[in-house]
Amino acid sequence: MAPVAFGSLFALTKLHWLSCPSGTFLAGTSHADLQKAAWVVSVVALFFLGEYWLSFYVPSFGKIIGQKARKYRHASPFLRRLQSNICILILCVSLPVMFIAALSNFCLTSDTVNARAWPWLEFRSYGWHQLGEIQTACWRGARGSWPSAYLLEMRDGATIDIANGLGRNAPLYPELHRALQDVPFEFDARRVAHDCRNSNVEFLKTRP
Repeated sequence: MAPVAFGSLFALTKLHWLSCPSGTFLAGTSHADLQKAAWVVSVVALFFLGEYWLSFYVPSFGKIIGQKARKYRHASPFLRRLQSNICILILCVSLPVMFIAALSNFCLTSDTVNARAWPWLEFRSYGWHQLGEIQTACWRGARGSWPSAYLLEMRDGATIDIANGLGRNAPLYPELHRALQDVPFEFDARRVAHDCRNSNVEFLKTRP
């Protein structure tokens, strides 16, 4: 199931860029937590559904997982249908949510910041001169993780978090530097923990 998991992540990344204008140098989802939760649920449901179907219909796979395959085969038809239907029902909910979150995206170009809260809404476009402040943060999360935030706060009060589009070991994006070259804005990195171990810690601390 690993190829399916990584393949779906690749597809989601491509979806972020699908509706962006030409010249976009950074894109991502506006609902990173929702997309991640839906992706995890979908992968788990696909894993159990695939394991069940393969063990039942492909004898050679059943030999690999042994006792678990025998358990699936000896279960009552009602229980087998129930397990399959539950997984399918979960996928019917989680997959649309995952794609809705992926298409609720932002796109940064050299001239504009484009963002929409949901895919059925129009993009709201800002010029870089409408940026009032950039706030960054990095904090200790669960299981040794270091979540981060990179907030573009526009002068009308809108806030766009672009951290999820950065990936790991993000470059300093010269396009961002050029876009902000003559823009008066505040930069606040005080919420970046001094011992932050996020792979983008230098990007979070550096004023563009």
